[in-house]
Amino acid sequence: MKITKKIVIIVITALVLLIGGGVVYATNSTAARAERQLNLGNKYLQEGKYEEAILAFEKVIQIEPKNIPARLGLGKVYVATNEFEKAEKVLQEVFEIEPNHLESHEDLCRVYLMQGKLEEANAMLQKIIKIGTSGDVKELSSDLESANAINASKASYDQGVKQMNEKQYLKAVDSFQKVIREDTERYSDAQTKIGDCKKAYVESSLQSASDLAKATKYDDAIKILNDVLKIDANNQDIKNLIVQYTQAIAKAKADSAKLQAEKDTAVKVTRNQTSNVIDKNTVKVGDVIAGLTVKTIDDYGYGSVQASFSGQIELDGTYEYSENYGDGDGYVFTVSVADQMKLPYFKGDRSVTSLPILNASKHLTNKSGKAKVVIDNYRVNIGIQIQAIADLVKATVE
Repeated sequence: MKITKKIVIIVITALVLLIGGGVVYATNSTAARAERQLNLGNKYLQEGKYEEAILAFEKVIQIEPKNIPARLGLGKVYVATNEFEKAEKVLQEVFEIEPNHLESHEDLCRVYLMQGKLEEANAMLQKIIKIGTSGDVKELSSDLESANAINASKASYDQGVKQMNEKQYLKAVDSFQKVIREDTERYSDAQTKIGDCKKAYVESSLQSASDLAKATKYDDAIKILNDVLKIDANNQDIKNLIVQYTQAIAKAKADSAKLQAEKDTAVKVTRNQTSNVIDKNTVKVGDVIAGLTVKTIDDYGYGSVQASFSGQIELDGTYEYSENYGDGDGYVFTVSVADQMKLPYFKGDRSVTSLPILNASKHLTNKSGKAKVVIDNYRVNIGIQIQAIADLVKATVE
């Protein structure tokens, strides 16, 4: 009986040892296989053998469905192959296994940054900060700040391209100048476009200024040119045009002043020539009568007075040679009725109809005819036999 009892105890002990050893062996075998595949996946990842790495990491997950390192490795593979959506998905699976897993949050934050998903990256960064202090928080914050700056830089570049295409060159220059050096993808091209915009703006402004100058809008032209100098301060052609247009403005003002003076004189003359009648009692040297200026007044007594005038008059009429007038010239000009009002005469006398003209032989060769004449040095009398006389300056014989 004692022998039988010992045998039973030995058998039971052997069975326990056998079962326990089998369980331990089975457990160690699963973990070992997962570890081997994980190491293999990391090896393939480092070697850039991404397809092999994916297969290895997926085998780990098949062996251990909640294996986190395998999912982190898959995330890195998908980032390397630019499969960002897959990277997001596999990293988010880690959150379901371990909600506060720090490394997966950091990796996902980087994935968002790579895609330019700045709002998502910022939200993930805030979660990382809540999870706990990490050496990567400062780095991720800096990366997010840089990404925001480059994102703003890209927006400025895109806006500049749009404005340049719409020929809003100055606005485009302002936009391109906001592109930062850290935006290596666009900075160099933005600098080139700044030069192109300035050149196009100068050419366009020169044309606009030229068009305005042709329309004598010099002030507007100068304003445009001064704006050009703000971005091209050393452009000598622009400076020369500003001087030229400034001189044109000065000349225009001088011409305008001269014209106004002439108009004022004309008004004054008009006021004085409302009549071509001379009042011998009030007339004085300098008076303007019928457009002529009184040079002299000679009172010979007994009611005889002569007035001489400066200024030329054009008259229509007829001429005829007569030996009774002149110093051998002998020409008398009969003034047309319409032009008789051009000749001053004394109050109380009749209007001048016949006018002896001196120096006529230089201009008139026929004895009579019709002509348009210009006279000067007009003299008119009252109380003297010859009423009026003048010098002939020019004659157009019809």
